[in-house]
Amino acid sequence: MKSSVLTIVRTVLFFVPLGYIFSRFGLQYFWLTFPVTELLTSVIGVGFYRNFLKREQTI
Repeated sequence: MKSSVLTIVRTVLFFVPLGYIFSRFGLQYFWLTFPVTELLTSVIGVGFYRNFLKREQTI
């Protein structure tokens, strides 16, 4: 479930809007879409992982 959420967030919430925004500044900036999207997705993934660890420690 969480991997599906990450995939949807990465594509719909980050990649498409950031691609549009960066493309307005030129092709060189459009290529920033990929690393920025991966960085933001990683931050959310770390949040999911930390939440998972907290739940595992209480059990």
